[in-house]
Amino acid sequence: MEPRRMREEPRRKWTWRNLCFESKFEGSLAVKNGVDLLRNSVDVEELGPFDGRVGAHIQLGHTPCFITTNADYIPELLPTASDHLQLRRDMRYGPDDPTVWPQQYSVEFCHLGAIPRPPSAEADFQIQAIMWWDPHPEDFVSTDSGLTVTRGLGKLTHTRSSRFVKPVETLLKECAEYQKGIVSPAKISPIITGLAQSMKLALERLRMLPSTYPRMLIEVTTLQRCYLELWGALRYMSVYKPRMDSLDAPSLPAGKGLPDECVGVFTSDPAIAQQFHKARIPYWLIRPLTAFHLENIVSVVKPVQASSAIVLVPAEGFAPVPVGPKLEDRLRSLHLCTRSTPWYTNPFATVPAVPSPVQPIAGPSQPRIQPSSSSSPAPARAPSPPRQHAPSNRSSHSRSPAKPPKGPPKEERNKFEVFDSPYMPTVIPSWAISLAQIDRSHPPTSGADQRNVYVYPEPAILVSAADDGRRRMMLHHYQLIRDALIYRFGDPNISVLTAQQWRDILQGKIQRQGKAGSRAEARTAVIETVLAPAMRACGLEELTGFPVDPQNAPPTEVNRARELVWEAAEYGFRYELLALDERASGIQRPDECRQCFPGQALVGFNITQSKEGFAAADSHERRVYLLRLAKLMLDWKTPDRSPLLTPALQQPESTVETRALEDAVTRYYTKSFYDLFGRAAIVPMRIDHELGQ
Repeated sequence: MEPRRMREEPRRKWTWRNLCFESKFEGSLAVKNGVDLLRNSVDVEELGPFDGRVGAHIQLGHTPCFITTNADYIPELLPTASDHLQLRRDMRYGPDDPTVWPQQYSVEFCHLGAIPRPPSAEADFQIQAIMWWDPHPEDFVSTDSGLTVTRGLGKLTHTRSSRFVKPVETLLKECAEYQKGIVSPAKISPIITGLAQSMKLALERLRMLPSTYPRMLIEVTTLQRCYLELWGALRYMSVYKPRMDSLDAPSLPAGKGLPDECVGVFTSDPAIAQQFHKARIPYWLIRPLTAFHLENIVSVVKPVQASSAIVLVPAEGFAPVPVGPKLEDRLRSLHLCTRSTPWYTNPFATVPAVPSPVQPIAGPSQPRIQPSSSSSPAPARAPSPPRQHAPSNRSSHSRSPAKPPKGPPKEERNKFEVFDSPYMPTVIPSWAISLAQIDRSHPPTSGADQRNVYVYPEPAILVSAADDGRRRMMLHHYQLIRDALIYRFGDPNISVLTAQQWRDILQGKIQRQGKAGSRAEARTAVIETVLAPAMRACGLEELTGFPVDPQNAPPTEVNRARELVWEAAEYGFRYELLALDERASGIQRPDECRQCFPGQALVGFNITQSKEGFAAADSHERRVYLLRLAKLMLDWKTPDRSPLLTPALQQPESTVETRALEDAVTRYYTKSFYDLFGRAAIVPMRIDHELGQ
């Protein structure tokens, strides 16, 4: 029988119920060891918890057993002595995954039986259908612009990824409402909160972070697994547990008492069978064949083999995950695997107070970035300066001529002032004014020797080159490696770099320069540290078409340049806000900080958000986000606590009062960042041009 096609055209082979109709035994095969499972068979409207709509003979070790169920199919009972978890070719964990195959009942994980499985009727599929869908290579696309040197990175198509948003948001809302109804927060299951967080972050990574195709598959299956288990946990607590605890007899559902469309559990405990029968969750009760007596088994079927319904072939390149021998050990390890991809790592947490050379990547298993033969050569090494007081046997006339004195030092750009360029988006006036008015006559409280480091290129670097060719080159280089830079946000080893290091990267200095172990060599080799994670993920050994000679760099449209600069500013601002809040409050609370951003995403955001949040033209919308940031600031312990912040929070809403609140928030933010990090903060910007033009 061909499995029913679902609305989302899911490609996973969910065939339990389909296969069971093809695997019924003849009556004579219902007899084993002289025991006929059909001897009491009577097709009645309602069966008891120890009866079986279907039954089967099974062998457990040397003991012949029989199994009964309130469902109309029996999945294969798999051994549980495995000492590892193995990722399968479909990026799921095969029979160890409770969302794809029933597990034995566990008190600690009692909700697993309530995990939903695909409904048998196509009409029952609504927004949740995407949670049983399998991606294919055509669902993986590279960047729209095509400007990338990491060809192996891409994302799930927007059409598919957007289908996950509504069911996730609906379930998160239901989860929040359930938690509000719990009198004591201590009674909220950590499983529910952990699954909700993992699901939310998996969706964020899936939609926003470029990844390899296998990583995209893992993010899809992680999101689906978290959603389905969280759905089951909430239904178990809100629907099934009350049914179990009720003194009333269960009402008979449609379909002659078939249980709900859940994954179900295996059990040998009659009490669990009674509870699940009352709750109408599928269960498979296992007993020794010698215990068979008066049970009414309507028909006998052959158990559905796992190999016929789910993928068992191991995924290539993924080592087994060692686990303990118990079922609970495997399930806890599965939850850890789900949360193994980091969500947020504070790259500013271990910033040293004084500059230190960046250590380049080395090792035979890590690709060394080499320019391709078609790339323009990197600048030649500058000659080493003459040694001072070095002995020499050469005569004076054979010595090299003295170098001419260097010109006046280049004036450094004032980063506390708005950089004036047609390629720059608009800096929001209140933020620009507050940044410029910081009193820098005294060193910051954090000390005068702070490193001016950034998690992402400082925005103006992209367009501040005076030479038009160099500016074109840096904008073009940024677009070529943009995917690799964003990919870093999923790396737990993400680090901050100096402004000069970012400038070197955007200039395409990919060949090491200077003596081994010198600062010059470390600085020019830092691009390896930045791009190596993406290079390794893509299996690239060299960059093709990078760097580009300034004279050959294609131009970037002004509006496109503004959008790229806005994006760089937004990445810097969001990470700096989280880092500042952690340093000023002493608390790591990324969830609360995320509320300050439109879309509440840390990485990955839509260009349409350039007119929202702090950049919104409507004062009411700005006030919402200003209040969220101001409430965080109340916990900051800084020497220069803003005296204007508390009064501004107490004022009624109006355009004038919103401006006063905005002034207080921006002044306190920019001054606090200067005091604690010793440099100008990156502030949010606004795009004024019509998007898409």
